[in-house]
Amino acid sequence: MEYDVVIKSHKKDYNKLRYTINSFKYLKPFPQNIYLVTEDGFVPTCNYTDIIIPIKDVDVYPHIDKSKINYRNNWCWVNMVSITQEFTKNDKYFDVQADNFFLKKVDLFEDGKVKLFKTSRNPNNNGKWNQYFSFSQDLFGIDKLTIGSSYITEFIMYDRNKLKTLWSKFDSKQQAIDKMCNSISQHSYPADQEIYGNLIEKYHLDDHIIEKVELEYRGGWENPTDEDIETYIVKSMLDESNYLACSYHTYWIPNEKE
Repeated sequence: MEYDVVIKSHKKDYNKLRYTINSFKYLKPFPQNIYLVTEDGFVPTCNYTDIIIPIKDVDVYPHIDKSKINYRNNWCWVNMVSITQEFTKNDKYFDVQADNFFLKKVDLFEDGKVKLFKTSRNPNNNGKWNQYFSFSQDLFGIDKLTIGSSYITEFIMYDRNKLKTLWSKFDSKQQAIDKMCNSISQHSYPADQEIYGNLIEKYHLDDHIIEKVELEYRGGWENPTDEDIETYIVKSMLDESNYLACSYHTYWIPNEKE
């Protein structure tokens, strides 16, 4: 099956991108294109630059006006782009966080079905996080179907044809986008991977395989050096927990408009 990769990156993660993209050597099959969405069209020095297609935030289609999002507008915008974008060549697109590093072979399909990954690594996400599911329930009628694990894994395979189920509840996708923007607050905001994972679990599970995976996370307030990242990747790769991937989050204190 042909598919593309989509990465959306904040500047704070630019130094991680080459490690993220280089780890795509583990993706089976390999993607046709890699779309890299950034504020300024940045492309790192890395492997596979011949298939990297840079896209500036302002050129993302369909357009989502960040100024209409009244809470954490950058973060919520990223989540909305994940499920609304129309710029990839292929309908299937593997959305990967900019600070995620694959550690071993990742089979994305099995017997003609798409793998949908879940993890129990983050206890906060394993339950029914009220802000996430008040949003998805109110907008799409999508609730959390399985307690104890989460589709928030740093990577997920989307399919525009399956996402049409979300837009069928509205007059148009643009109407859905407008309603999403107007519905976001500190009490209700989107979690793209949970929206899609539960959408699939509810309506389209016949052509998907749910696979639970082990993942490692690390985070800090200061951006890691290249040596920090490389040491972390090697340590995670050798860990007896047999992690499929690891990620290194750089925190920052967002104001209400980020």
